[in-house]
Amino acid sequence: MIFFERGENNSKIQKILLLHENLKNGNMKIRFVSPSDPSTDKILLVKIKMLFQKQLSKMPRGYILRQVFNKKHICLVILNSFDQVIGSICYRPFYHKNFIEIVFCAVNQNYQIKGIGSFMMDILKEHVKKEAVIFTNSYKEIFNEKYDEFEIDKLDENKKIEDNLIQNDKTKSVYDVIGVIPIKNKIITDLNAIYTDKKLNNNIFLITYADNSAIGYFKKQGFKKEISFKDWVGYIKDYEGGTIMQCKIYWDINYIYKNEIIQRKKDGLFSILENEYGYNKTYEVTDYSKIRSYTDIPGVDPSLKLRDDKRNRNNCLNGFIDLLISELKNDPSSWPFLEPVNPKDVVDYYDVIKNPIDLSKISKKFLEGSYKDLDLFISDIHLMLNNCYKFNSRETEYYKCALRLSDKLEEKLKKYEMAIRKWRLK
Repeated sequence: MIFFERGENNSKIQKILLLHENLKNGNMKIRFVSPSDPSTDKILLVKIKMLFQKQLSKMPRGYILRQVFNKKHICLVILNSFDQVIGSICYRPFYHKNFIEIVFCAVNQNYQIKGIGSFMMDILKEHVKKEAVIFTNSYKEIFNEKYDEFEIDKLDENKKIEDNLIQNDKTKSVYDVIGVIPIKNKIITDLNAIYTDKKLNNNIFLITYADNSAIGYFKKQGFKKEISFKDWVGYIKDYEGGTIMQCKIYWDINYIYKNEIIQRKKDGLFSILENEYGYNKTYEVTDYSKIRSYTDIPGVDPSLKLRDDKRNRNNCLNGFIDLLISELKNDPSSWPFLEPVNPKDVVDYYDVIKNPIDLSKISKKFLEGSYKDLDLFISDIHLMLNNCYKFNSRETEYYKCALRLSDKLEEKLKKYEMAIRKWRLK
């Protein structure tokens, strides 16, 4: 069996539970692999490289190859029962500087929108916490003593540090320290095994450079563009056209079970509402002819007073468009449309597409009050989707994302059809 699933419209918790079930049943495998471990299957590294090469088509193939086979890098990889690569995150730990660089992150297009991307990132966060504790307790003191002397990872081409080290009498001691921090392959069969209840006093951060198409994904994983952590400077290559993003890892959250934690909080809130306010209690109306005022409705407190109905067409229109924008932006298929296409990434895009538009521009127009009726807004959404259809072929993920977003829009318009007619929004 390649992968077990029960449908496309699962809730977040259902998706995660299915992934846990796939892992337990052997339909999915989780590995941490690095070229620095002699036991690493080089064929697996090639498979990972091919995934990144296909999903991150803008990246040079040679560059991807060097990063995946870099002995200082580690790949979290998820496989199906046939050892096909479902998804992978290539990263480099800088535990002595309290951060991790995410180099690449990709999911096989056949497994997207199944929660794999979030699942991988949650596993990485928990794994990083445990590894950071091990590093701090076992290696940090001796590592810092030698590491800072040579700054072996510092990005300074003029120093040619590694060339100089070959002539240095203390070369052996430095590499002994580097080597004392083993990067060993790991097979994860039980997600609880990567959890640690130990905590450090310092914060750990994930740092990455994201292109426009990936910003939406990283935001959903807790990343932000506002950078408060500065110790990454000088250790990560500056990518032209990329956006630097950071994610603080919280010690008090078990990311593997974050959705269950959130659901328990929601259930607790609803329980309080039920017990204290009885919001879930229903009342039967047997004779509607006796309902002449809201105070005649069973269950309504007669002492309550109605507010003046301040609703009007414009308020409803703006509220509905705001809802639609939020729904579209939060859809998993919205990532190609969140920001304008970067001409450096797609050189001929603006030669083909004469009227470019994206969700950020649509949001700006909405805030400026440009949409006086719903048809104008829908027209811009259709323009955005039609641009995608025009520029991309049917088999591409971009085209498929546009189709899914179109379905989402039609679904919402149908759901609120009565309100649209009532308030004459079209």
